Amino acid sequence: MDLVIPTQSTYAERSAARASAAAASPESITELCDFIRHDDPRHTEVDLSGRRLTRYELTQLSQALRGNTQVRKINLRNNGIDAAGAAILAKGLGARLVELDLGGNHLRDKGASYLAMLLRSTPTLASLDISRNGIGTRGAMLIADELPLLSSLRKLDMSGNEIHCGGICVLEARLEHSPLLAVYLAANPGWSPLDRKGILRQPRLARVFNAKIPEIHARIAANDPQCTELDLSGRRLAGGDVFIIFCMLENNQHILKINLRSNDIGHCLPGLIGQGGCCRLIELDLSGNGIFYSSINAIADFLAQSATIRKMDLSGNYILDTDMPLLVEGLRRNTSLTHLDLSANLFKMPGVRVLTANWSEAGNIRRLDLRDNSLESDAAKLLARWLSSNATLTGLELDLSGNISMGNSAAFELGKTLPSIKGLRCLALQGCGISDPGAEVLAQGLGRNQTVVAVDLRGNYIGPAAVGPIKEALRDNRSLTDFDLSDNLLPSRSVWELGHRLAVPESSWTDRLKLILQRFSVF
Repeated sequence: MDLVIPTQSTYAERSAARASAAAASPESITELCDFIRHDDPRHTEVDLSGRRLTRYELTQLSQALRGNTQVRKINLRNNGIDAAGAAILAKGLGARLVELDLGGNHLRDKGASYLAMLLRSTPTLASLDISRNGIGTRGAMLIADELPLLSSLRKLDMSGNEIHCGGICVLEARLEHSPLLAVYLAANPGWSPLDRKGILRQPRLARVFNAKIPEIHARIAANDPQCTELDLSGRRLAGGDVFIIFCMLENNQHILKINLRSNDIGHCLPGLIGQGGCCRLIELDLSGNGIFYSSINAIADFLAQSATIRKMDLSGNYILDTDMPLLVEGLRRNTSLTHLDLSANLFKMPGVRVLTANWSEAGNIRRLDLRDNSLESDAAKLLARWLSSNATLTGLELDLSGNISMGNSAAFELGKTLPSIKGLRCLALQGCGISDPGAEVLAQGLGRNQTVVAVDLRGNYIGPAAVGPIKEALRDNRSLTDFDLSDNLLPSRSVWELGHRLAVPESSWTDRLKLILQRFSVF
């Protein structure tokens, strides 16, 4: 049974849950820790992903787990856990843990040293995910030193970090003592499926076999008109496999969508992306492939030459501020792209400056995803100016979620600019660190905007003080139908006010708006 803190539920549901304590789910960290201390054998998993836990909450969790003998799986992905948080966790995650997910945090090398201490005290661990944590070569070596002692470990995901050749070599050497361990290192600077002589090899550190490749070839060669999509995600394909597939696509007239997510083929893209099989594609997913400078150049050329591509997913790669000029040059010359996903990359303010200064003709774009890029308030200011001054944008969906450093300053900038923005349709600011002052200004801007139909403010710190301005925005804005404030700090009284004291007659609400109003967090 998963032990998950719910982010959305009605007041009635929570009351019923409290009345049945034996079957209740925890609603806060304190209640979760109480469940853990009871050592209930029904509760073997803890899912706290994306909660942005504080150090105090991590301490509570660590203390509760010290005496627990039942919890086997813990998910702490995307919580912003740093080295200090890792030190807290190392003291009490339990000796019987089987799976631990710490992906998408900020451990870095210092946090990896505490993680090594944790590994020594967790001999039963079978799966560890520390991807996208900024861990460098030194941290990789510290973890590698523990691998020969971990006889139970079967999977170690260290993809998307900053490990160079030295760390890769140490990990390879340690694998000699761990024949059953699979280590994933995609999107690290020192990883390549080429040996020192440049000969293509089957990656030893990603022992996921490329099963049924001949069947894929046969499927492409059949040129079946009912086969329009090719999903090759997560197969850890070798560059040679992908090259053959793209060559075969030249004679296929029907496959228009290709998913190559998480294959670690970023280094191969310059030789692949120009193949004739790409000329007809309308969707291409290259997320999680370790894309670097030379590959960005190939992608930019592809965008400039393609007249059919509509959706491009470049999320979870290694795209930096210095890569953005090349990418934007390709975007400027493209007339077909409508969806662009740049989430979970490494560009910040300089990259956004290049994007907004040079991509003025973006009339076709309908969705721009910039989640989880560590953007700050200055980047939000540039985006707000870009939105208000770009007359070609119509119906844009902009996702800035997960950029927690934006905070109230970003809400101020967007709120002040919203009345003059005509092309924005949806705005997502989930988990951006917005509190009452920012929500008030944002709500005031929404009240004077008549094009935005959906706003996502989940997982912020919005409390009762923002209820008044939000009520006025919902009353004045005639276009807004989807306004999600779940998982904030709104008490039941504020929920009641928003749901039942709106000046707008209830008969005019859409079903979607009614649904959202029933999903506020109640504390």
